[in-house]
Amino acid sequence: NKIAALTPWTGVLAPIRPIIVFLKNGAFGKISALARKLEVFALLNPLEKRVRLSGGMIESDKRKKMWAKKLGISKTYDPYWHTRKFYRPELPWRTRAQYMDFNTYLHEQVLTKVDRTSMDVSIETRVPLLGKNVIETAFSIPEKHRFVHGELKGILKDMYSSILPKEVLYRPKQGFSIGKTEKNDTLHFDNRNNSYAETLLKKFYNITLK
Repeated sequence: NKIAALTPWTGVLAPIRPIIVFLKNGAFGKISALARKLEVFALLNPLEKRVRLSGGMIESDKRKKMWAKKLGISKTYDPYWHTRKFYRPELPWRTRAQYMDFNTYLHEQVLTKVDRTSMDVSIETRVPLLGKNVIETAFSIPEKHRFVHGELKGILKDMYSSILPKEVLYRPKQGFSIGKTEKNDTLHFDNRNNSYAETLLKKFYNITLK
């Protein structure tokens, strides 16, 4: 996966991080976009790495500073307190990432979307693989056995390899998206000038970041 592929290389560009930060926060078009992607290779703090690799904003992001100023967030506020709470450096790195995501990203980003979209069309959903016994059993299995052939959900894929076709077992993940929007749609935004989050703040809370 993306984190597994990039983790060994994070930190190699640390000596030139000030230059990368300058370029990503500037109005340099494609160069700024490239600098943002490259910054992950300049991070040494494991919490910053996790936040950036999961798509979040870190302290050096210009927009994060603008949000803090607009919303009156104190400079002493620890933006990584929630991430730090579930960071377990003593665990193997894959298990560490899973534990972190289970306690943060899963319910903050994934399950909330499942719940809202299903309730919107009056469908009651269930997530059987998140049952308490299933989760406790899964985390009790050594990492080398959970990731059979280095695959996420390796045990399940190995168990069903003789039952389900490969195109089902190894189908690429398909995430949630609002899809393509038209100019007059409520959730439409021009990503050349504003981020999606900035558009939501403006339309629903009348907050403009400058």
